[in-house]
Amino acid sequence: SSMEDIEETLTIIYGQRYGIFRMADIVGIERLVTLMEAMFNDFGEKHYKPNPLLWKLYRSNQLGVRTGKGFYEYDENGNPVSINKTVFN
Repeated sequence: SSMEDIEETLTIIYGQRYGIFRMADIVGIERLVTLMEAMFNDFGEKHYKPNPLLWKLYRSNQLGVRTGKGFYEYDENGNPVSINKTVFN
């Protein structure tokens, strides 16, 4: 499945305004990584460990809306203009 398919499916199923990737960009990749690492360290459960894609974005300072790039690329007003193609390469 493509990123677009996942976003659309989750948005429809859960009736949310944004899909999981867009929401990650809004919240901030750095916040997600920090929170997930803390939860992993506290509880030791693998499902809390941040995904390698989150680490890739975090390490390359592509933190979402705030930096203009995350899973999506954003214009100066914070609107998504395209998918960040470097994420899945």
